[in-house]
Formats: sequence, structure tokens, C-alpha cells
Amino acid sequence: MFQGYYRSLSFIITQDPLPQTIWDFWRMVKEQHITTLVMLSELGPDLNKCPQYWPDENEEEIYETVKVKLKSSSQTSHYILRQFVVTDLEDEQKHMLSQFQLINWSSCGGGVPENLSSLIVAIEHVQQYHNSQLSTGPITVHCSGGGDRSGIYVALSDLIEQARCDERVDVFQTTKYARAQRHCLLQTLEQYDFLYRGLIHYVERYNLCNLGDTQL
Repeated sequence: MFQGYYRSLSFIITQDPLPQTIWDFWRMVKEQHITTLVMLSELGPDLNKCPQYWPDENEEEIYETVKVKLKSSSQTSHYILRQFVVTDLEDEQKHMLSQFQLINWSSCGGGVPENLSSLIVAIEHVQQYHNSQLSTGPITVHCSGGGDRSGIYVALSDLIEQARCDERVDVFQTTKYARAQRHCLLQTLEQYDFLYRGLIHYVERYNLCNLGDTQL
């Protein structure tokens, strides 16, 4: 579990489900009552790609005590949005799950996103959707290694939330706090620099140039 710096956001960060761990993944979704899922990987059989761990559209699949149905799928220029119905077969309780698969990340390893603006739009849409839900479950984020892409996503998401809610940000402390919770996050200068560029892009986009306590 990753807790946002101001406790306003919480995340579960994990690696992509493997063929032998798909059941575990859906059990986690059920137990944590996950309603928002962020996928930062490309689909495919290759080592650095993610297998399809869900059924085809309008199909159902049972993973031990969890039944999953893909209700709909749509695509924007920033992400693919899939809507699932998740049923706990032990008590027949159902809940909706929205998966945002980001599509504009660099395909070469962990790297930083090629399209900074697209990532920020996706983060905003994810936050807006998650805040509209009654569930208190954390946002679940997964990527190939469970660290590189996910670390960038949760840190920038936290910084945007700080800027939006508190009108002040601290990139250094946010990064330090993230690494204190999980050492594999944000290990390169390129990733650290990207957080600054992402935050500056967000500030300029919404004309927030009067942030009083920004630590840049």
C-alpha cells in the first residue's frame, strides 16, 4: 500500500498479473473493493508486456471466488477505458471496476512517458472518476516490474493532488516519502526530472503560477 504525502490519496502498487497469479490479482480486487485500476503496460506475450487477465467483452470468467464480466470498452486518445462487473461468489455482492489502460507511454522498458500532456490528462480523469465513487478502496496501479512506471504515476498524481487541493507542492519531500514506503520507486535522475517537468506543465496548464510554497 502506498499512501499519498498528504494522505489524500492511497494506492496499491503491484506488478502485472502473471498467468499463475491472475486469480490472486482478482482476489485482491475483491478483498480491497477496488473500483479504480490503472494499467501502465502494453498487452502482449513478451517479457515486458502484460497478458490479458480479463475476459473478452460481454464474456464472464470465474477466478476462484470472483466472477468478472467485461461490460464495455472504449478508447480515447489517452487511454482505453474498460468497465467490469466484479461479483463475490461467496456472498453475491457486486461492484463496478473501471480500468484505465494508458496508451502513450514509451515502449522501451521503464522509461518516462513520451507524451507528458497525455499522462496528466489521464491522471486527472482517473482522480475525477475515483473521487466520484463511494468506495474508499485504494487506486490500484500496475506495470511490468511494479516500480518504474508506477512510481512515476503515483508520485505525479500525488503532486497534482497537492497543487489542486493545497496550492503548494514539494517534489523533494514527495519523492523522499515515496521511496521511504517502497525503495524501488523513482531510482533515476530521468524520472525525478520528469516529475518537475510534469508539475510545471500542470501549473502552466491551469495558470497556477502563484503557488506560494512550491519547492522546485
